[in-house]
Amino acid sequence: MLSLRPLAPRPQLSVSAIHIGGDLGGLIFTVGSVLTIVLTVPTLRIFLFASTVCSVGIAAGMVAWRKAHPAWTMRRNTLAWR
Repeated sequence: MLSLRPLAPRPQLSVSAIHIGGDLGGLIFTVGSVLTIVLTVPTLRIFLFASTVCSVGIAAGMVAWRKAHPAWTMRRNTLAWR
């Protein structure tokens, strides 16, 4: 016979509820989480490598462009514009 009693709530861990600071501890947690997933799923290694190369290339391009065009990167509400 089926029971109509409500089930007891199961304890769950929500990753969105974990506070990760923007310091060295947060970096270690993030890198460790990514490495754990990448090492357990071998097909993600190529994706991680490709995305890392693209990210570094875009970041280097942005740094080079901002150094070559400083007037474009300076915000208008800074003291230099007053």
